[in-house]
Formats: sequence, structure tokens, C-alpha cells
Amino acid sequence: MNGNPLPTSTPRLWAIRICVVTFVDSLRVLRVYFATFVLRCALPDNFMKKVTLYSDGACEGNPGPGGWAVILAWTDHQQELSGGTPATTNNRMELQAAVEGLRALPDPCEVEFFTDSQYVRNGITDWLKNWKALGWKTTTKQPVKNQDLWKELDAESARHRITWKWLKGHAGHEWNERCDLLARTEVLKIHQQFTPDRLKTLRQEFQNSLTPVDPTGTLPGIL
Repeated sequence: MNGNPLPTSTPRLWAIRICVVTFVDSLRVLRVYFATFVLRCALPDNFMKKVTLYSDGACEGNPGPGGWAVILAWTDHQQELSGGTPATTNNRMELQAAVEGLRALPDPCEVEFFTDSQYVRNGITDWLKNWKALGWKTTTKQPVKNQDLWKELDAESARHRITWKWLKGHAGHEWNERCDLLARTEVLKIHQQFTPDRLKTLRQEFQNSLTPVDPTGTLPGIL
């Protein structure tokens, strides 16, 4: 019988490869859910350290130079963390603060998390589940903005038992005000490190790295 067997075997090989890739992706998802199950069901409340966490982000220009800050408090201890980047958005700094705060906890903790960002709180408590179910797309089939940081926050959150709380910014909350000061100080440090021309160039490079501007002129990743 004449003919090359490849045309009939190749589709089978591709089908096998697709199944393997799908299986590996499923394992990654199950790993996150398993970690969450262990934390919520296997660890008693009195076994986990109780931590209060405040976070905040700041950005000058949006996009522009930005800073993030976190305050961690447990028993009679307190730790402050902060950082910045020369070209970013306010939402990215709010997300970065949340990621860095949780990442700083080496062990699973019971966390009372305070943020003045509705974007962060609503995203992690309400929107994230649907985004993941839709393949990291919104209900309008658009890619989720700041997807890289949302994925990091999702992974870090899975390690802890978190109660997410929103508070009004610039309303006299001591640690929220302190976070705001630390984040804005990081912005000032960036102005000391870079010339105005260099910051302008970095801002343009950041804008170019985003997906194209939509018809309304809105830059993805800013809202």
C-alpha cells in the first residue's frame, strides 16, 4: 500500500500534545486551589500569625514616576516597605504594594488587609474569579489590564487567609497616611535619580509597551 503514514499520524500527535499542555495548565490551577484548601481547612486559626497590613500607591502623571508602600504590623512589631519605578500608573503601584506586602510574609498568615484602592479590593474579591474563568479576559472579551500583577497577587493571596478591607484615603487613618507619605517619597527619590528628559523618555517607552490606544484615547493599564 503506497503513501506516507505521517498525514494520518500527525493529527494524532498534535492531539496528544494539546492534551498534555491542557493537563499541565490544569495542574497549575489545581495547585493554587489545593494551597487555598490547606490554608482554609487544615490550619487552625490559632496556628497562623495574625498580621495587619496597610498598602498604598502613588503616581505622578499617570503614567509617570510612581511609588508604593506597605506597613506590616503584628503583636508589638511593625515593618515598613516601599519602592518605586520611573514609569508606571497609579493602579499598578496599588497592585505592586499589595503584592510586595504579602510577599514579605514568609509563612502563611491570617491577614487583615487595608487598602484605599477600590480597584484592588474589588478586583481581588469580586472580579478575579470571573477573569480567570474567562481566560484572563473581561466580560467584554478584552484582556485584563495589569494582568501580570493580578496573577502575582492571586498567587501571593493563595498562601494566606485574608480579609480585604477598604478605607477612605486621605481621611486621617494614621497608617494609611504613613503609607501615602512613603509612596510619595519614593516618587521624589525618582525625580532625584533621573533627569526630566530621561523620565519623559521612560514614560514614552512605557506607553509604547502597552497595547495600542483604543478609539477613545484611553491607555490600557491606567484605569
